[in-house]
Amino acid sequence: MENSHFAPGQFVIETEYPDWENIKHIMIRSYVETTDYPDRTQNTCDINNISLGFNDFIVKKLHDNNIPIEEINAIHSWYIDYKPYGYQKVHNHTNEDSLISTVMYFEESDGSLVTLLGHTNTEVQHIEINPTPGKLVILNGNVNHLTYPSANKRSVLVINFKARWKDDLTNEKV
Repeated sequence: MENSHFAPGQFVIETEYPDWENIKHIMIRSYVETTDYPDRTQNTCDINNISLGFNDFIVKKLHDNNIPIEEINAIHSWYIDYKPYGYQKVHNHTNEDSLISTVMYFEESDGSLVTLLGHTNTEVQHIEINPTPGKLVILNGNVNHLTYPSANKRSVLVINFKARWKDDLTNEKV
């Protein structure tokens, strides 16, 4: 099932990635750095292991939702193992509108992802996304989001992409 949510300059797309088991297998073998936090272990992954097929899938989903992206290029990736009751406080990914972030889930969990979309009438749209295996969330870097604590362990893969919009007059390669 796919759901899309929009606000001025912001979007959140919920979809399913059909080859999620394969990407999980590839990424957990590509750790280049591991950082332990009280509530999670965050593993930086080698972005060179992200398949062209995954990039193409993201671009297709963006185009299907009329988001004018010319191309994307992976710039950061983390495989995060949350410990029981692990969470993320409200944050965004550097508040860059040229950044596209993806979050992929590998287990069902009671700790939802919450995104906050700001509308021009000062309304804030609160979207709660329940993790299931293969669930993929695509959002731009300026979307504030958080995760609720989960009683269980859970793992997610976060990949940030630098995007070039179709109307980018600088025509810089990403």
